[in-house]
Amino acid sequence: MVMASRRPRRQLPGALLTPTVGVTRTRLVASLLGKLGQIDDATGLPVHRLITLGGAPGIGKTHTALALLTPAAEQGRHTGFAYLGEITPDTAARSETPNLDTIARAVQEAFGITDISTADAVEVLIHHLKPRGDLDPANPRQPPAPTGPLLIIDNCEQLLEPVGDLVAILLAELPDVQVVATSRGELGIPGEQFTVLEPLSIPAEGADRTDTSEALALLLHHVRAGGLDIPDDQWEATLELARWSGGLPLVLGMVAGRIKGGMSPTGVLDRLDGGRLLTSKNTRRLQRHHQTLQQALTMSYDLCSLGERRLLERFAVFAGGAGLDMVENVCGGGDIDTCDIVNLLAGLVNVALLAADGTGRYQIYNPIREFALVKLRERGEERRIRNAHVEQYRAWIKTAAETWLVPTADSPTEVAWLERTGKEIDNLRAAMSWARTQGTPEVGLEIALDLARLRYWWHSGLLPEGSSWIDRAMRACSPDPTPLSVAAGSMLGWMLLCQGDPATAATVRHDVHRMVTELGLTEHPPPPVDFLDAAYLLLADGDPACLELFRRARAGFDAGARAGEPLRGDRHQVDLISGLATGLLGTDSTEVRQIAARVLDEARQGRAEWALSWGQWVQGLVPLIDDDPRAALAQFQACLRSQVALGDRWGSAWTILAVFWALARGTDPDHAARVHGGSVRLQEDAGSRVVGLHPFRGQTEAAVRLVTDRVGAARFDQHSRAGRALTNHQVYELAMRPWPDGTRAPDPGRALFTPTEDRIVALLIEGATNREIAERLTVSSRTVEGHVTRILAKLGVERRAAIRHRLDQLAHSDDHTTGNASGPRSGP
Repeated sequence: MVMASRRPRRQLPGALLTPTVGVTRTRLVASLLGKLGQIDDATGLPVHRLITLGGAPGIGKTHTALALLTPAAEQGRHTGFAYLGEITPDTAARSETPNLDTIARAVQEAFGITDISTADAVEVLIHHLKPRGDLDPANPRQPPAPTGPLLIIDNCEQLLEPVGDLVAILLAELPDVQVVATSRGELGIPGEQFTVLEPLSIPAEGADRTDTSEALALLLHHVRAGGLDIPDDQWEATLELARWSGGLPLVLGMVAGRIKGGMSPTGVLDRLDGGRLLTSKNTRRLQRHHQTLQQALTMSYDLCSLGERRLLERFAVFAGGAGLDMVENVCGGGDIDTCDIVNLLAGLVNVALLAADGTGRYQIYNPIREFALVKLRERGEERRIRNAHVEQYRAWIKTAAETWLVPTADSPTEVAWLERTGKEIDNLRAAMSWARTQGTPEVGLEIALDLARLRYWWHSGLLPEGSSWIDRAMRACSPDPTPLSVAAGSMLGWMLLCQGDPATAATVRHDVHRMVTELGLTEHPPPPVDFLDAAYLLLADGDPACLELFRRARAGFDAGARAGEPLRGDRHQVDLISGLATGLLGTDSTEVRQIAARVLDEARQGRAEWALSWGQWVQGLVPLIDDDPRAALAQFQACLRSQVALGDRWGSAWTILAVFWALARGTDPDHAARVHGGSVRLQEDAGSRVVGLHPFRGQTEAAVRLVTDRVGAARFDQHSRAGRALTNHQVYELAMRPWPDGTRAPDPGRALFTPTEDRIVALLIEGATNREIAERLTVSSRTVEGHVTRILAKLGVERRAAIRHRLDQLAHSDDHTTGNASGPRSGP
């Protein structure tokens, strides 16, 4: 089941990581840290809630803000850096214009928050950042420094309204949160402290090499970092360059890049402003900041070779940077020979127009990117290069979706594909948006669908975004149904079910069947449609009829795979869910064992660690069906161990719930109750609604009943609340404890019933009719009839009236007086 997530924080562009603070602005950073550390004596809360760093482009707002993160993290504070430079209408999933929801989800990424529900993004953010009451009750004094979250939001100037709305909400709802924003203008929120960054100090007239100005210090730092120094006869020009920079760190970086590239300071100075700066010291004057930046960019651009200029322009279409292979594929051709690109990139890095981040990726700073895009448009190449960008990412993600389970010796493994997709997600977003808005929405739909086939939307915790991309792309496509729209609609319905939204999933499912009818495929629906129908019956209704549909869907994908279609990953996913369904709704472990073995074997052969962990989950259902909860616990714990190692936060919440199912049949009900509370906490944090899905709800209710029957509801609630108060790490440790010593919990009977059958038996004993039971369980009367037939067969009776008597016989039989029987078995 595509169910877990390892949510990476949004990566910073490499260009933002060039060190400047530490060489300069140490006093400013110390002052800002002092402000952030001030506590109101009366309330114990921070005095300064919002600080906005303003100033001209290239003046160092981002670097200054970044310098605040490490000290805050060292204090144990929850920190997040939300870089908004890549958020444009091109990359906003839910609306054409980035809005409050867009910014809230970017901040969720910044804090590493996983939430796959359909809940409001702002409410999710508030839930995760609100105080959890972690102060030591034995030492209730207020802390000497703020302990709440510190959020840095960078590059706000294009998004002032939605950023301002979100920050205002966070400050109102979370009294201990602090925000540092960088923007060319104010957010306009009461209490905002707008601090305009002054340019770095520059050398005074007549200064010499002993000058201590910040601009000269930074320029020398960059030059010397390249293993160079300033010759004696170049000091005057070097001082002049520091003065001419106007104290802008970005300009100083580009100037240093030219010096490191072999130009003398005099040569660089001569190119700036056409040499006019050298005409007279008496008429020399500082440039306006934006003019200085533009002149520095123009100078650096003009000094590039023709190939470097063309590559810089084309590189600007990338969002979030790119690796060498993608740069070659998108930017090569025409007047750029592909084999020259690696050297051209090195040249652009050397002159500080691009940055290499140390992982094989190249990045571009936003002011440079904007400059390069203007040049690309002026040349009339933007559409061609963006189309090439879309096609490359379309082919790349299709390869990932089709081969993650069948890697070759030198191709990426499943986890490697998922991790690299996380690095490329901004490029994929830009590709989907360009395709949707430029007349080829089907291409954007393919990309979004292949991301789902790779299971990236689950793995990243971006399931709501993924379903939104598919929905918007489908709406932009022609209303005439196609195999692509049927497959995408089926995937969308599955995603909505996983988000705990069966009502919307039902609407999507109805639309999918309309398309199937229009295509004349009603007699033999495509495998994705069978899968959606089966998943709906499983998760919305708990109907055992889903099992046959899963088998049919699996057979359909298997036939395609055997015919050479790249569907092995899709077939594997259907197998996985089929095993889960069989384990939760069935009573015979044989089929579950066969499916689990098949899933595990495929995952091992495909070196798919994440898929392997879910195969272990399904395998844990086998001993649970066979009435061996000790073995089930060991299997679920093996699964949990793998998930924690993979950083799988959402999947681990599901597994800890399954651990509770096993522990409920043990001899330590208090421990089981605490694990229950921990699982609830993790599910809430991940936005998971697993307990609301039919088979999981029934199994959990049965396990809760087992524990409360032994210790009472009050004691269960007490220990469950204690589990909910634990940290994630403490919950994991609790769930990994060995099986408690002693015998199994006593069982009064009903050992063979699934969760749904368990509930129906209780209603039958109350005298409820099939129609009344159907209404209570929100299923069809036909489904109830099938359950009743199986219940009577299991008990060996022919009439409903005999059910209570037969249960009493079982409760007093010799098999149930040994103290070693299981508790009431409600699936799996």
